[in-house]
Amino acid sequence: MAAPSVCWVRLLAVLALLAMGHAVGAAICAAGPTTLTTEDCAACGDLDLCLGFSDASSCSGSGCETDGTCTYECLRVDHSAEELVVLVEFGTYRSDQELAAGGYSESDLARYPDQTSDWPSVSNNQAKALGKISVASAVSSLYAFTCC
Repeated sequence: MAAPSVCWVRLLAVLALLAMGHAVGAAICAAGPTTLTTEDCAACGDLDLCLGFSDASSCSGSGCETDGTCTYECLRVDHSAEELVVLVEFGTYRSDQELAAGGYSESDLARYPDQTSDWPSVSNNQAKALGKISVASAVSSLYAFTCC
């Protein structure tokens, strides 16, 4: 009777080791794919904002950079500017006010400048939280605007 219980113990031990190996192999990249941060953005420039991905195919922005097992969507910032502005695009979310007002067309939006090339921008469909954000010594103000 002792032999079957020893087999179960060995089987459970092997499964536990496999599970631990998988957990160690799965890298945590920056603060993850939904948290905007400057912390642990290894492939990005110093003090640049990033989102971190453990799967390179999940990064879809123009600033995707890979370092080892992590891929980062890097959002470049101007380190000499006194203000750091981050634009957070609405994505597919619509406020009650927008829904009540109805839709808008591309011509409605054409009156407004597209500043997403001037400032770092990210969609709120992707960035759901802010992590630690360090700024250059020249920065005296940080603004996060919802836009677009």
